[in-house]
Amino acid sequence: MADFLEATFKAKPLVHWMQWLDTLDICYGPVNTLPEAIDDSNLAKRGMVVTDETGRKHFAPVVRFRNEPPRPLYREPLLGEHTEEMLKR
Repeated sequence: MADFLEATFKAKPLVHWMQWLDTLDICYGPVNTLPEAIDDSNLAKRGMVVTDETGRKHFAPVVRFRNEPPRPLYREPLLGEHTEEMLKR
């Protein structure tokens, strides 16, 4: 079934399938790549994309509490940064 669907959807461009699906009473949408998702205007409007101090874009934390804003660390860990903590476990 997966092979059939893949071949069927590859046979015509995305715009064709979007127009065809629009005629049906169903929920649908294309699967975005990561760069497409980060550039999605709906995510930006909802504050779901944040920019770190180096200018890189990231997805914002999904769970956010009113009086406790999340403070994620948007950098890669330094070499050995968590070694001592992990060895204590």
